[in-house]
Amino acid sequence: MCGIAGLVSLDGQRVPARKPVERMLDAIAHRGPDDTGVHSEAGVAFGHRRLSILDLSANGHQPMRRPDGHLLTYNGEIYNHPELRALLPSGVSYRSGTDTETLLHLLAERGLDGLHEANGMFAFGWWNAKRRAFHLVRDRFGVKPVYYAITDDYLVFCSELRGILASGLVDYEPEPQAIADYLSLRFVPPPLTAARGIFKLPAGGMLTLSSGRIETDSWYRLPVASMFEPEPAHAQERFEALLADAVDVRLRADVPVGVFLSGGLDSSAVTALVARQQPVKSFAVAFEGGGFYDERFYARLVAKRLRTEHHELVLTGAQFRENLPRILSLLDEPITDMAALPLYFISEEARRHVKVILSGEGSDEVLGGYNFNRIFAILKLLDTWQQMVPKGLRDAFRAFSPGRMRDLFTRLNWPADRFPALQGMHITRIFQEDEILRLLDTGAAPASPRRHLDAQYADVAHADPINQILAVYLGYWLGEDLLMKADKMTMAHALELRVPFLDYRLVEFLFSLPGHTKVSGPKTTGTKQMLRRAMRGKLPRPVLTRDKRGFPVPLAEWARSDVAWFEELFADRSGIGNMFHPAGIQDLLERQRRGEHVWQRSWNLACLWLWDREMRAASHGARQAMSEAA
Repeated sequence: MCGIAGLVSLDGQRVPARKPVERMLDAIAHRGPDDTGVHSEAGVAFGHRRLSILDLSANGHQPMRRPDGHLLTYNGEIYNHPELRALLPSGVSYRSGTDTETLLHLLAERGLDGLHEANGMFAFGWWNAKRRAFHLVRDRFGVKPVYYAITDDYLVFCSELRGILASGLVDYEPEPQAIADYLSLRFVPPPLTAARGIFKLPAGGMLTLSSGRIETDSWYRLPVASMFEPEPAHAQERFEALLADAVDVRLRADVPVGVFLSGGLDSSAVTALVARQQPVKSFAVAFEGGGFYDERFYARLVAKRLRTEHHELVLTGAQFRENLPRILSLLDEPITDMAALPLYFISEEARRHVKVILSGEGSDEVLGGYNFNRIFAILKLLDTWQQMVPKGLRDAFRAFSPGRMRDLFTRLNWPADRFPALQGMHITRIFQEDEILRLLDTGAAPASPRRHLDAQYADVAHADPINQILAVYLGYWLGEDLLMKADKMTMAHALELRVPFLDYRLVEFLFSLPGHTKVSGPKTTGTKQMLRRAMRGKLPRPVLTRDKRGFPVPLAEWARSDVAWFEELFADRSGIGNMFHPAGIQDLLERQRRGEHVWQRSWNLACLWLWDREMRAASHGARQAMSEAA
């Protein structure tokens, strides 16, 4: 796990200057404190910050180059790299035990097609000097982010958006369309970012620069079939074997490995599977005051059952306020996911003991967690209604019902396989579209954020409704919110995060199964059925039957108790505040004062204001550094 940066000449010949690459590396030094390197030649200048995990010797130095001109700067882990070496030609020689060298040879020998054999997380830049071709690639599910921008002379890329600003080649200004998307979804879907002219690759995406032409495409698309009806016992056995191996290969490291243990089903399951193989260091976090915001009871149950070396951290509201600007700066993009706060601090604590951490991210999106018990109940009701009530009678109910009842009967007539798309089902929706139009003052009206969901649902329309929704959650929400937050908060402390539930073999198997094999009833215990069965007898019963919480953060209480803080923040119109109608902001604050349920909207805007402030400062600092150097 590392940080990458580089410049690629648009003409494929010019030798880029090293200084902008060095500035980018300085900006992302936290990602790789163990080593740094820059390599420049005709066409490219690659940079790298190393966090040593496999083969800690200098032989793992990057950028890494083959004598025949293949050059690589790489961030991530290929867990099956020893097995990949056995597939490569016998004449390939190795000078290190790193997965970096394995990936370099894999690309040189097999090209991008070889990636389909790679089991891991990654973002990398690869230069083929003989063909004068550059490729920028992001892993299947977006565990590792990568950003790029295009100037008059260069393609600029980096692991973090702030790094591109630090190059001094790109100035910051907000992107109105991305801001509109963020206000709705609480994150910005690719390829846009909230900084105009800076883009990010989507999960499974790739960019190619060759002969002066830049093209983007997908090297991986999740196969969503859900047509296979397996024998239940066989499917369960296969699931448990794949999950166990997904954990096992993620324990491969030459440094200490630990586990985030919240006490929820997902992290507890990972902890139990790690405990099969080795002693476990586990880490939990809570907010002061106990109650709903303290899950340590469950984490302690699991830690005691599995005999882990357990570490706990308790946070205060003061820590939240004091560190919010820094955390939003490190998040690198506006993301209204305040679970970033506890994740930042527990990562700092974990890094004192381990260098690699496993977590339960991705389980809900592939196994049917969250509120999929209620979604299952809605779909069941829809099916029952349409089976039992003749169409003519259903049409009459819809035609002669007033207002909201008419809307309800309209929805009850939607085909089940079209219901998720027509409803636009998504896990987050902060501001409604009409609210965004009243708030933003950017001239032309932005395109509907709904366009992202429509495109996603169109791609998986052939699947059953449960798998459609899961695929959409996996496609955007997971990569651009949960995994983005996880990467930025863990790497702020040079801690490598690994996510067993996103092993591509496991994910593809689960999406080959019908939705009802994962979700089977309206109760909470109806979600993630396969995982609950797998953990029977391995985890305490209260953990197996508890509700889903995620990282609970007392945002609503803080928003209600200190409206003045929001008023002072939104009064600043020196930056992004100029994009908003003051009347719209004042209306939101007034609703907040009255105690209306608008705290998510308030935090959404607050995060945007603070993030914008940090980005303007970073851009100004980069320009100032360039002026002083000149």
